[in-house]
Amino acid sequence: VDRMFLHQRMPGGAVFKISVVYDTAFWRADGLCGQSAAPGSPATLTIDACTDTGVPGIMCVITEGSAARRLGRLDAAERRAVVIGELVERFGAKAASPVSYHEQNWAVERYSGGGMISHAPPGVLTEFGHALRTPCGRIHWAGTESSAIMCGWIDGAVRSGERAAAEVMAADSVVAA
Repeated sequence: VDRMFLHQRMPGGAVFKISVVYDTAFWRADGLCGQSAAPGSPATLTIDACTDTGVPGIMCVITEGSAARRLGRLDAAERRAVVIGELVERFGAKAASPVSYHEQNWAVERYSGGGMISHAPPGVLTEFGHALRTPCGRIHWAGTESSAIMCGWIDGAVRSGERAAAEVMAADSVVAA
């Protein structure tokens, strides 16, 4: 019951995470870091998501909140054009020719129902926070919000996955014994 109340009171946000792939990280050659922020725009945040080699060049675009909901109302081709237009505006004409474009609209995901870093209004964690990691029978919970370290980040998501896997293996060994 507490887990159900937690889900009702801690919704995931409207978030698009988009990877725009280029042959190389051209922005680095242009002396740019790839990080930019324009709150409320169709590309709220950009992050250089490449390895140290810069090949391929991957620009991560994160759009959240009302900007993500507006972006979600566009068809796929319009979204792509708008996002790439934002990259061109920030990083120049080379941004106009990606080799690949991948988007994830977290708001329409069946099981997560929203993007990373759920919003917890006052009182939710004090009342129901214990249910973030407590298994519900055979269901074990993992995800960035359930991480005790680096909550909201990929490192936290990985840590929570490792924790949940260890719980499952421990529970399985008890059943097998």
